[in-house]
Amino acid sequence: MKSFLESGSKNWPQLPRAALLGAIAAFALLDSVPAQNLLVNGDFEQNDRRTYPNYYPAEDLAYIAQPEVVPGWSFGHSVDLYGAIHAPQNGTQYLDLVGGGPLGSEFSIQQTFATTPGAIYDLRFYYGNNENLAAAMASFTALIIGNSGPIWSQNFTHTGDTYNAHDWTFFSTTFTADSATTILRFLDTSNFATSYDPVYTVGGATLDGVVVSAVPEPGGVAAVAVIFGVCLTPILRRCFATRRR
Repeated sequence: MKSFLESGSKNWPQLPRAALLGAIAAFALLDSVPAQNLLVNGDFEQNDRRTYPNYYPAEDLAYIAQPEVVPGWSFGHSVDLYGAIHAPQNGTQYLDLVGGGPLGSEFSIQQTFATTPGAIYDLRFYYGNNENLAAAMASFTALIIGNSGPIWSQNFTHTGDTYNAHDWTFFSTTFTADSATTILRFLDTSNFATSYDPVYTVGGATLDGVVVSAVPEPGGVAAVAVIFGVCLTPILRRCFATRRR
């Protein structure tokens, strides 16, 4: 007995190609549409480290202090931008939450982005530690802040990264917005003193590939499934009709 595909193979070229292509396109929509990052400069690539006045070519890093600017982000005391030799998670740069300064200074970054109250969003990022903390422990707190205060927060630690080898750790979670604007904040809590000055710090937690994106509503996925079914129905009907001949 011939299989379903064998029996219809001769007539397959005659099937409604537009319907077939439509079905394939509708199905592909489920995974092919990239999520839009609601953050500006989430990968820290927009600000070329080599353009900052305190760029150190030998170490391929830039020390950035106020009132200098990191596109998309506001920051506390200072931050560092590290280059390709230090093994970013993606691209050619990543950010260290601690540029350098007195222990007890606030080392943080944050960004405000548009949200819809009640909508669900996905947060994901990679984190590591400054190579000066290879034998110590970098720590930081990530917070999502809405109209009523913190919606979500979590503490993180990381150790083991060296000068040109980062063991990046991936993290993701979801949250429900409660206002038209939401703040994402990263606060370093390492407080790691340098070996040459017990009241000064130059390294903390590192970040790369920070993304916030809207989670697709169930209705949108259902709509794609309906389109797929509508496009596929005439194809199946014709195949069954061919098989009965």
